[in-house]
Amino acid sequence: MRREMISLNGLETPVTITGSGTHTIVLLHGGPGAFDYLESLSQLLPETWQAVRYDQRGGGQVIEPGPYSVAQLVEDLEALREQLQLQSWVVAGHSWGAFLALAYAVRYPEPCQALIQIGGTGLDPDWQKAYHTNRRKILSPVETLEILHLRQERGEACAGKNLKVERRLLELNLKADFADPANLGDLPDLLMSYLYAQDVCDQLINEWQMHLLDTGFRRQVAALKMPVLCLHGSADPRPATGSRTLGEFMKQGQYQEIEAAGHYPWLEQPETVKTLLSEFLNNLTAGNV
Repeated sequence: MRREMISLNGLETPVTITGSGTHTIVLLHGGPGAFDYLESLSQLLPETWQAVRYDQRGGGQVIEPGPYSVAQLVEDLEALREQLQLQSWVVAGHSWGAFLALAYAVRYPEPCQALIQIGGTGLDPDWQKAYHTNRRKILSPVETLEILHLRQERGEACAGKNLKVERRLLELNLKADFADPANLGDLPDLLMSYLYAQDVCDQLINEWQMHLLDTGFRRQVAALKMPVLCLHGSADPRPATGSRTLGEFMKQGQYQEIEAAGHYPWLEQPETVKTLLSEFLNNLTAGNV
């Protein structure tokens, strides 16, 4: 493992590279407004691959006043590839990172060898409606009410800098993201390493939605020719519809649903995820996909 600071469009960014393989995959964390929490996912990759991880602009260690845009984060990602002097790489994203991977592939299809979507929502413009409905079925009315109170408290206390409030909010939100809530107790504290940048999230979520409603962007995604693997936990409150459609109808797409897993399938079903990733990546290097 090696860590270094790399300037991405003028912003000093912490980058972590693990593995010594001859092929490269970049792992894009979710959010938006979060930080790199994908170390455990990187450990499931084949030995022939090295993984690149970093904090996206506005999250984790990369605090920046903004404004924030999908286009800027895409350019940051391309700047990272150029700084690492990589001719091509596989772009994998979790949750929001899955959408960022799509946006990158549309803008820079040539260096994008393949796409991996984990817990993504594809191009479904209505995913948030189903997501909130599913969450209400998982959380108790008391927990749902507590979330509302905590959000209000966060807005009134130090502009969201109350660590106790943030941790409790994250704990409640994560509970709905696991097939078995008991697994939450095994969650590494790395998901609570930094405060969530709500302002970054708000700006980028709105732009994300505009992309999903943009017929031109949707046509560009449909025209992508690189192999695409979509993984989705069967118990993820985010609807699988968009991910399934993306995987089944893209030219070289495939969709795999992971049983007994929620939004973080590599934490609940690591061996299954390892097998699926290995098959896809090994076939890719062998020229079979």
